[in-house]
Amino acid sequence: MKRINLFFIIPIFIAITLLPVLAQENVVVLREVAQWKFSREEKVVVSFFPCVVVDCQKLGITDGLYKAYFPDGFVLSLDKTGKVLEAYYLVSPNNQAAFNQNLELYGKIGLEQFSEKVQKRIKLLKAEAERISPELVKYLMAGKYPEALSEIEKSLEAAKGEAKEASGKTKVASLLGLRSFVYYLIGDNEKAGQQAQEALSLGSDNQWAKRAAAIVCLVKGQDCDRALSLLSPSDEVDGLLQVLIYSKQGQLQKAVEVFLALADEISGREEAFLENLADKARTSLSPYAAAKMAEAENLEKNGQLAEALKIYGQVMKLAEDEQAKKLRTHLSEIYKAHPEFREMPEEARKYYVRSEVMNREGKFLESLTECRKALKIAPLSPDLYKALALNCAKLEKFKLAVANMNIYLELFPDAPDARAAKDLIYQWEYLLEEKGK
Repeated sequence: MKRINLFFIIPIFIAITLLPVLAQENVVVLREVAQWKFSREEKVVVSFFPCVVVDCQKLGITDGLYKAYFPDGFVLSLDKTGKVLEAYYLVSPNNQAAFNQNLELYGKIGLEQFSEKVQKRIKLLKAEAERISPELVKYLMAGKYPEALSEIEKSLEAAKGEAKEASGKTKVASLLGLRSFVYYLIGDNEKAGQQAQEALSLGSDNQWAKRAAAIVCLVKGQDCDRALSLLSPSDEVDGLLQVLIYSKQGQLQKAVEVFLALADEISGREEAFLENLADKARTSLSPYAAAKMAEAENLEKNGQLAEALKIYGQVMKLAEDEQAKKLRTHLSEIYKAHPEFREMPEEARKYYVRSEVMNREGKFLESLTECRKALKIAPLSPDLYKALALNCAKLEKFKLAVANMNIYLELFPDAPDARAAKDLIYQWEYLLEEKGK
């Protein structure tokens, strides 16, 4: 029989038995926890986990972890200084009733009256009620809409049994709103409108029910101003829905402003449903893009090439895929005749150099951010698309890496490293295939 190493077991036993005492002694942690409470009377259990129990190195801490457990399933993870490392909901049968009660109390009232931390907790509370299954998320990201609709149906059947509770009602509204969105993406406007109206009839103010109001506007032409007021332009999905509504109303200039504010963020995303929504938004903006294209072509014919290129830069962001590709081919011909226009302006070069340094240091996400700053200034610079592609590859965003390297080659087909760039595309395409298996 193996002998048990008591020198290892005893410290763990002592540490675990002292958890409540140690937690209560840390006044800084308790003070932070109190700021997340809905009321002073709310009872919270705070426990301490030493580094022999949790992986402190992975968490970036040295003196153990504190966890605060709230009655409705809300959990805070903190270090000894009271810094919040994580905040989330973990709902179980034991706390479901308290969760439903708090959702009923706080889920439909304005946040302005609460502190910043309580506001964040309420947002997490509502987000948990709306949470969709991982399988459904996977199908939406891959653009597998028939599978997504099937998964929504399963989730609805489960949620309808809880519909009398606040959380169940919210989830049903959320799923109906999401189903209306999927129907809209696949072009079934009749079903999209029906599902959206059903979601709105539940009177829920969750995110997908708000988006259902946008679907009602887009497919039925009803309550468009209300729908606009419910959407947040800083959110990619909400912003693109706003673009579509403004376009429907004939406010193309406003639609373009919202789209351009989102364009860089959207170009860095790989979710199929977001790409499909962005494609619909671009289609709605095609009359504006065509008018700007004609304006740029006239400037070019009149020898005002610098002014034309500024407008071409905007058109390239707004244009649909085929039009954008044709434009890049045309730009490559301009650059061949006037290589000076291929040069990056000094202001953009500053961010490009910073991006290169960060890339060498292994700070790929920060490098990507700097590269995008440069692209805002010089949206037609071939070198920036190559840099963007290389950063995306380092972050294993191979689909984006391929797309951006193709843009580089379209703008600069005779680049000295064109062969190497094409070989990288083949490598990334292979890695994409492997990732998809």
